[in-house]
Amino acid sequence: MKNLRSVASAVVLFMVAALGWAQSVPARPKYTLVPDDVINVTVFDFPELSVQTTVLPDGTVTVPLLQDVPAAGRTPGDLAADLQKRWSKMVVDPRVTVSVVQRHRRFVTIEGQVTKPGPVEFRQDMRVLEAIADAGGVLTLSDMSRVELVGADGTHRTVDLTHPEDKAGTDGDPVLLPDDEVMVPEAARINVIGKVNTPGPVVFKAGLSVLDALQAAGGVRDDADLSGATIQRGSDKLPVDLDALLRLGDIDFNDKLQPGDTLFVPEARNRVYIFGAVNRPGFYFVKPKDRILDALNAAGGLTPDSDAKVVRFIHAATATAPSSKEVLNLDDLFRKGDVSKNIPVEPGDVIYVSFKRRTLGWSDLFSILGSLSIIFTGGGGRLFS
Repeated sequence: MKNLRSVASAVVLFMVAALGWAQSVPARPKYTLVPDDVINVTVFDFPELSVQTTVLPDGTVTVPLLQDVPAAGRTPGDLAADLQKRWSKMVVDPRVTVSVVQRHRRFVTIEGQVTKPGPVEFRQDMRVLEAIADAGGVLTLSDMSRVELVGADGTHRTVDLTHPEDKAGTDGDPVLLPDDEVMVPEAARINVIGKVNTPGPVVFKAGLSVLDALQAAGGVRDDADLSGATIQRGSDKLPVDLDALLRLGDIDFNDKLQPGDTLFVPEARNRVYIFGAVNRPGFYFVKPKDRILDALNAAGGLTPDSDAKVVRFIHAATATAPSSKEVLNLDDLFRKGDVSKNIPVEPGDVIYVSFKRRTLGWSDLFSILGSLSIIFTGGGGRLFS
């Protein structure tokens, strides 16, 4: 007996818990009829009254013996009860059921900064964020703080859907109606171009700084000229000292940006050209106080068939000195450690390391430089590429 009481108590508790769970599950919204829905009307024992019909554009249906019965906006059960009441005045005890054979497909339109703009199929109690998700979600340059809702009745409304994880399914995520239109606008932006890792547009947010923009663009490249960056703002070109900001950490140079600004990071011109008997000929960037040995190491060092005794060196012109040329004997630097031969290099210099079995004169060297579009001009000129 004691065991039976325990079992009975457990069953009661289970039923109470089940009832509580059932009450906690929100009721699924009932479908309401709309024009162009196709329905079956079945009247038991009266087959002559049973019919398949379509909800007319004015929202009514026509069935045997009855015309202009309101249907749109009602559930199938509501319509069945109404038809049963109306037919009961004509026949004895009609029992009526209404079922939906084919729903009229209804749509809302999603436009603007979404992956797949265009119509998406409407569902009962569909919300804005659901519709945007059906359109593939928003693009990078979308502004979810100014989403425009245009109702089928011509009403306009702007909603802020930033932080959608907090607003989905709440009053901040409005319920849509068929034929509504959702417009996701493009965000205000600035452009970051030049020597950054991912040049292109960056979404503007209040307080956006130069550092924020550079971070969004993947940072500056090694060949960036940090001292030559600018902000184009309308017709004004404003200098930006990225060297002080990035190398020295001086946040006084972390300027605030405005919508429409273009941050331009130019290519550094502080490079030398090294070719001939080196392992990796080409352009190499130099730092202040770099010397010829630093430049040659950047080019991978000399090849086995190099002639270190004949290294032709062209000095680029500066503001205070014209261009010049000289032949260097670096054999003493490599074999004897004569550091006096390790001369400084400057942006625009050209270094040619001769081969042991080939002698290259100055005229030949200048012909090669010309064919490579490297122009050397004397008397205050410079080397350019």
